[in-house]
Amino acid sequence: MIIRADRWLNSYRESGFTLIEVIVSLIIVGIMTAVAGMAIVTGIRGYVFARDNTVISQKARMAVARMGRELMELTDVTTADASRITYKRPDGGGVITQTIYLDPIDDVIKISAKDDGGDGDLLIDRVSSFTLTYCKEMGNWVAGADDIQSLDAVKIDLDLTRSDGGADVAFSTTVIPRNTGAPGISFRKVN
Repeated sequence: MIIRADRWLNSYRESGFTLIEVIVSLIIVGIMTAVAGMAIVTGIRGYVFARDNTVISQKARMAVARMGRELMELTDVTTADASRITYKRPDGGGVITQTIYLDPIDDVIKISAKDDGGDGDLLIDRVSSFTLTYCKEMGNWVAGADDIQSLDAVKIDLDLTRSDGGADVAFSTTVIPRNTGAPGISFRKVN
């Protein structure tokens, strides 16, 4: 049985794809793949952003709570700068001196049992800004110039750097020391 070439060629033309159909199909598949890829990348970015927020919030909450607990118990302040405080607080049967300070070299906040703040334990890292504000009834409290009984509150402002290079995340709290002998603040506004 001999098959004629023109019949075979006609049947081949009717059963296959043209080059244009193949190219259009590849373009459509490429577009769909690009859209799906962008959706996956967007989802991963959202996950990383949420994870970073959670980590930053947990670290900041623990550091601010520790600083708040320490400063709430203070009985005297020997150094009170914008990024460092050296204070005394009761510990068991005695009194200990501690320093909370910003280490600008490593961008970390540390707490130390030494007056000079050396060799402190890490409270939190990736700190872009750390400010302590000392408040009394009618303005700012100054260590050495004002009596410890007039120290009404210590405000802690903390900015942390995001790992993805986004905007810094700000945290703030106000601590009211309870062992200074101060009468306490009633309804005054603390800056």
